Amino acid sequence: MGLMEENSTEKNVMKEAKRHTSLSTRLPNIDAVRYILFCKKLGTSTSERLRQLALQDMQKPKKHILSGINNIRYNKTSNSYSWIVHLDTGEKVEVLNNLSDNFIQDLKKEIDEAIKERNEWVHHSRPGSVDIPGELVGGEN
Repeated sequence: MGLMEENSTEKNVMKEAKRHTSLSTRLPNIDAVRYILFCKKLGTSTSERLRQLALQDMQKPKKHILSGINNIRYNKTSNSYSWIVHLDTGEKVEVLNNLSDNFIQDLKKEIDEAIKERNEWVHHSRPGSVDIPGELVGGEN
């Protein structure tokens, strides 16, 4: 490589370096250690993983809340259940499949318990009643 080519290559590298910006974040030490270990499991560095995530976020911003209807289907041939969500967009997404009867019964029990706990917390004691913001009715809640 001649002197002119070296200078040209060096200038291009300098231009490229000036077009990049470093981004950073602060995490509690324990979270930072967990993240470093997580990246090692993935076989990448923390900076490379952050770069991948930033580019991914910009390319495909995702809605974090979707609307749809849950549907549990029984499959007679495999004697198992599938959990499918029918999104309002028309898309059907299979969340889980090949679920056993025991799993479904346990899930139902846990859901019922969580709803009961929530209803007790918000004093929801009558079937058919709906949540009302406390600010609307005033007084003590």
